[in-house]
Amino acid sequence: EDILKDHPEVEEVLNKLIYDVFIKKPAYEMIKRVLNGESPSGIYKITYIPTGESYIGKSTNVNKRWQEHLKSAYNLSSIAHSSLHTKMARDGVWNFTFELIEKVEKDKLNEREKYWINFYDTKKYGLNEKEGG
Repeated sequence: EDILKDHPEVEEVLNKLIYDVFIKKPAYEMIKRVLNGESPSGIYKITYIPTGESYIGKSTNVNKRWQEHLKSAYNLSSIAHSSLHTKMARDGVWNFTFELIEKVEKDKLNEREKYWINFYDTKKYGLNEKEGG
């Protein structure tokens, strides 16, 4: 009998515990190092290290968005769960890199996200499920 199937609240508690103990502090340190303590609006890239597959995203607050992606891998976020998050959960968030590609004003985010998805062709060869924008 699978206790997690019969008691989803147990899975939620375990996911919160795993996130709080093993993910939260290293994620905070990584974000602080990569973004120099800023919370920019812009285009970011998440790369799966073993294959080099990437995901391009946009946000008015990249700092917060990266945290939401990490939480989503543990079903702790309000953002839509995608194949990226399934891969993060299955293979470990430590197998992914995060980088800011471009700081972008809010009104240009859609246009620039489409540009970078096309540039890296992440819909065909990466982890984006949509064209962006």
